[in-house]
Amino acid sequence: MTFKPPLPSPLLQRFIYRIMPFLFRYLLDGYEIEVDAASLQRLKSLKNERCLLLPNHPTQWDPWAMAGLGRCLNEFFYYVAAREVFDWNFKIRGWLLQNLGTYSIVRGGRDKESFKMTREILSQNRGRLVIFVEGEISNQNDSLLPLEPGVIHLAFLALHDLYRQVHKDITQLPSLYVCPVAMKYFYEPKGLETTIERSILGLEKATGLDGTGKSNYERVRNLSLTVLKESSKQFGYPLSFEDSLDEQIKQLENFVLTKLEQVVNLPYTSELGYLDRVRRIRNTVDRVVKESEEEETFYQKRLHHHQKEVLKNFYWDLDRIVNFIAVYDGYIYSGMTPERYVEVIRRLEREVFGWPRLSHPSTAVIQVLNPIDLKERFEAFLHDKKSVTEEIIGEIEPALYVGITSAQLQESPPQR
Repeated sequence: MTFKPPLPSPLLQRFIYRIMPFLFRYLLDGYEIEVDAASLQRLKSLKNERCLLLPNHPTQWDPWAMAGLGRCLNEFFYYVAAREVFDWNFKIRGWLLQNLGTYSIVRGGRDKESFKMTREILSQNRGRLVIFVEGEISNQNDSLLPLEPGVIHLAFLALHDLYRQVHKDITQLPSLYVCPVAMKYFYEPKGLETTIERSILGLEKATGLDGTGKSNYERVRNLSLTVLKESSKQFGYPLSFEDSLDEQIKQLENFVLTKLEQVVNLPYTSELGYLDRVRRIRNTVDRVVKESEEEETFYQKRLHHHQKEVLKNFYWDLDRIVNFIAVYDGYIYSGMTPERYVEVIRRLEREVFGWPRLSHPSTAVIQVLNPIDLKERFEAFLHDKKSVTEEIIGEIEPALYVGITSAQLQESPPQR
């Protein structure tokens, strides 16, 4: 998969910033961002410093939220996006992303060109870099997927490049800040019940259910059980519906992942979580689907083509697993907030229709949390890279979680 470098066009970037309120209102259904003054001050205090922004990734709209943050600061950020996104919409999206300062990464593997670009942007201090630290769209508004420690490791390697430039004089090493960014979505109360009702009806129609006389909680839970039952039937895996909902989902996820691992000859290891297994399978499939056939015989090409067509279907199965990977017992409960209803419904729509249909005006509340200066940990990193990297991830994850769970809409936000 050919690496797509950032090709930032200041003219296009300024144009997008100028029309952003129009895009938010009319193309993103009344989307808004809200940033508190303390968050803006934290970033302003780091002006001209090397800075890596690590937001969580609850929805597909998050890059717009971060662009909105850049607009509040009158700065242009660099971004990283999955390589396949650059080929969407007849590659028009890729052209736009590159011109807005985005470069590609093949998820789950060692993308040397992408890693090199990350180190260059940070070490040369070209601008603030945004990397969504969960590595996947979590579809979670109030919790997190496991964070990617490789992001912190890459930042340390950028600092190591600078360390060599100053002839290994640690006293001359510049700072490199890591800033966790917590994002949480709040939906406009007006008309939200109608939006939720319309979406539930659409799902019931598509799955043959009748929710007449039932509460929204009962209807959503019945939809979830129906989707789970039909999915398990499709995969040929009989579930024991005496188990809890989360146990059933985990059983099905493990069965599907094991099946996919066997097809691509990946050994099972108990050390890997579900998300790591997804990334490993996706990376293996990417290599097969994108590798060259130029030096193969006719027969080899024919076999390779057949293998590619089979493996392409894996992407959908992997996306489906990620879609439900965070569901646990009690995830669907009678006292759910409207935001949790929206989150669950969008998961179900993604499974049933292939893409979430529910759309309603929303506000992304953004909090820039306390930065961590990697320079202060660099000497320890030289002695124990893995432990220091995991230690910092261990600090970022709870900070992000607190930022998400404590987020509130402001009555009179200073910046929108």
